[in-house]
Amino acid sequence: MYTTTITQAEMSYGVAKLEPGKRKAELEGYFHTLFHVRFKDRLLTFDGAAASVYGDVLMRRRRAGLGYKHQDMLIAAIELSRGMSVATRDVGDFGTTGVEIIDPWQA
Repeated sequence: MYTTTITQAEMSYGVAKLEPGKRKAELEGYFHTLFHVRFKDRLLTFDGAAASVYGDVLMRRRRAGLGYKHQDMLIAAIELSRGMSVATRDVGDFGTTGVEIIDPWQA
């Protein structure tokens, strides 16, 4: 299992916007462990290969008349360029992008 630096950035923002306190401190610790220990060597970046398929990912959504979240399209391009699947419960956010979607809550 892998994750992306886009996911890391989204989660970093989620933690950063919390008010100081116990919950934020706990999540900062979890964030560090998740990205600097558990997924340390399994972080996928948005690279040239992902950039090459990004336009197609967006156009599939637009042709289907669907909106999109920029970060999700970056993730879809990363996964598609590597022949990988996306595991998410937000199936609709990745529909028509061309990437295989796995909904772990339906498995």
